[in-house]
Amino acid sequence: MKARIWIALFTLSFVLWLFITLVLAPWINGQDVYVFRDAGWSLAQTGHFTSAALPYMNDMTPRLYAHYTPLMPLLFGIYAFIFPQNAYTGTVFNYLCGLFCAGVLLIAVIKQQSSLLRTLSILAILILPIAFLTNDRPEALGIALFGLLMLCAGREQFNAPLCGFLVALTFLAHPYLGILTAAWVALQIFLRYHAKSDSLPRALKQLAIVAIVAAIIIAIVALVFYLLDPTSLHRFVTHALGHKTGLGVVSQDAAKGTLLHTITTGMLQHNIAFMGVFFITVLVNLLLLAWLLIHIKTARIVEWSLILVAAAISVMTYAAFRNQGHYFTALATIIPLTLLTIHQSTPRLRNFSLFVLLVVILAHLPVVGVSLIQRAEELHSFHAAEHQPALLLSKLPSRDSIVAVEGRTYDMYKPYFRHLVELDYAEENKDLAQVQGVANCYGAYGGDDKSLRPFPQFLNPADFQLIEKAPEHMWITLHGHRIAPLQWGYGCDLYTRIQPAAPALSNEPTLK
Repeated sequence: MKARIWIALFTLSFVLWLFITLVLAPWINGQDVYVFRDAGWSLAQTGHFTSAALPYMNDMTPRLYAHYTPLMPLLFGIYAFIFPQNAYTGTVFNYLCGLFCAGVLLIAVIKQQSSLLRTLSILAILILPIAFLTNDRPEALGIALFGLLMLCAGREQFNAPLCGFLVALTFLAHPYLGILTAAWVALQIFLRYHAKSDSLPRALKQLAIVAIVAAIIIAIVALVFYLLDPTSLHRFVTHALGHKTGLGVVSQDAAKGTLLHTITTGMLQHNIAFMGVFFITVLVNLLLLAWLLIHIKTARIVEWSLILVAAAISVMTYAAFRNQGHYFTALATIIPLTLLTIHQSTPRLRNFSLFVLLVVILAHLPVVGVSLIQRAEELHSFHAAEHQPALLLSKLPSRDSIVAVEGRTYDMYKPYFRHLVELDYAEENKDLAQVQGVANCYGAYGGDDKSLRPFPQFLNPADFQLIEKAPEHMWITLHGHRIAPLQWGYGCDLYTRIQPAAPALSNEPTLK
C-alpha cells in the first residue's frame, strides 16, 4: 500500500480518537501538571511565562518558569491562547503531542521495506496512536523530536546544522532525551564512515558542527532566561539535582534509589498497567541481547554497536534515574525507533526492530484499556462536579485569588483561576496565609462517603469554612462491588478562608 494511503488512514484515526477523547471525561492529571503546564497556562492567561509554589520555591511569588526546559509549557501556552480554555484543554494538548509522536513513528515504519512485520506495525500505530500519550509529561514530545532527528541523521546526505538544531530542540523539550540524541547522532556519524579509510576527519567535522550548533542554541536560550531573571538558572539546576525530583534522589536518599522503590512508587502513584509498560523496557533489551547472542558469529560491527549502545543507555538510565519510570517507558520506544532509522542498519536488524516496536505497542494495551474504562466511568463524576470551580470563584474576590488544588483536578480549576498551587510542594512555603480557597478532592482517598477528607496538613482548618461537600463519591467497582479501597473521580470539598470581622463602629461622641 502506498504511503499516502497510510497517511490518509492515520488522519482518519486521528479524527476518530479525537472524537473519543472529547466524548469521555478529561484525563485525570498528576502532580507533574504543575511543573510542565502551569507556566503555559499563565502565558495564555496573563502573558507572563511564570509559575509559583513549585518544588524548592518557598513563597507564592510567580517567577519566570525555569524548573525544566521550556519547550513543552511554551507550546502549551501558545495552544491555550489560540484554542478554548476549558477542562479539556490539557487533555487535547496531550493528545496532540501523543499523535505527533505516533506520526513520526509511522513515517519511520513506512520507510522500511515491505514485509508482514512492517504492515502489522503500521496497523498497530493506526489503531492505537494513543499508546504514545504521556499525559502531563514531555516524553511524547521528546520522542517525536528524537524521531525527527534520527530520520534526518539517517538520510544519505547528512545535514549537520539541521541535526544540531534538532538536538537542541529535543533537549529543550526533554533534557535527558536530548542527551541521548547526542549519543545516537555521534554513533550515526561514525557508522556512516567507519568503512572508509579517510573518513575520521570528516566524521569529526560533522560531529563538531552538530555539537556547536546545538550548544549555541541552548546557550542562547539559557542567556535569555538569565537576562530575564538571574535566579532562573539556579532554579533549573536545583530542580534537576534536587533530592526530591532529580539526580539527587539517588545520590542523597539511597532508599529511593532502589529498584524496589521504583516498582512500589510506580504502582502506588500510577497503576499496575503503568508498571507493565515500565518493565517492557527490560524486555526490549533482553530481546535485543538475545538476537545478538543468536547471531554472535555473523553479527557485523554496526549491529554490535547499536545493540550495545542501547543496552548501555538503559543501564545508565537505571543508574541515574531509578525513580523515573517515565524515562524507561520512553526508552522502550526510542530504542526500536533508533534501530529503524539509523544509517547502515542491516535488514535483519530492521525486521527485528519492527517486531520489538510491535511488542512495545501491544504492551500498552492494558494502559490504554484501563484509561479508557476509567474515563468512561468518570464521566458522570465529572459532570456532577463540573459546576464547582465556578461556585468557588463566586465566593472569592477574583480570578487572581490563590487556590490550593491537587494536580488530579488541575485542568478543571485552572480555566477559572490564574494562581493554583499544589500543597504537596508547600512543605517549606512561608506564604500559605495567602491561600484563599481550597479544593480538597477525593482522588486516591481511602475513606468512605460519610466523612470529610482530612484537611490539607499545611493549612489550618480553623481558618477556612466549608462551602460545599463533594457532590459525588466514586470507587472502582466490578458488577457493583468495590474492587479497590481508594476513591476516584472529580468531586471536591470546597473551602474559603474566613475573613476577619470588620471592627465595630463606635456610636460614642468624639471628644474635641
